[in-house]
Amino acid sequence: MLRHAICCSVVWVSSSTLSYNVTSRNIKQLDHEELSNDLKAIAIEHSPNDTSTSLVEKYNATLEQLLEKHAPLRARTITDRTSAPWINADVKLQKQQRRQAERAWRKGKYNCKETNIPIPLQACEENHQQRKAGLLSL
Repeated sequence: MLRHAICCSVVWVSSSTLSYNVTSRNIKQLDHEELSNDLKAIAIEHSPNDTSTSLVEKYNATLEQLLEKHAPLRARTITDRTSAPWINADVKLQKQQRRQAERAWRKGKYNCKETNIPIPLQACEENHQQRKAGLLSL
């Protein structure tokens, strides 16, 4: 039995990724009924000496507290990654056509035995594999 040692060095160059922080509120999951009840229950105390500006400031502060209660700010870090070099506008268009054909197939617009259903699917996959193989073989 022969045993040979293989020695190699690999230089891995990672692309620089950009990351940035984003703060947002999840407005979609608000309980509208509870928020409506809280808005109806707003009672802003005011005196005759209050100006319209001070009343607006009090009202805004109250609204901000309600918004913070029902939809608090969330901080997230988003990493912006560079796309794969084999993805271009042509591949994106073919993927879009593939998704449309798949949606039509799922809705039952095509018979399962038809042979022309996966044409956009096959064309997209073949183009994707060819571009990927061409770039990786360099």
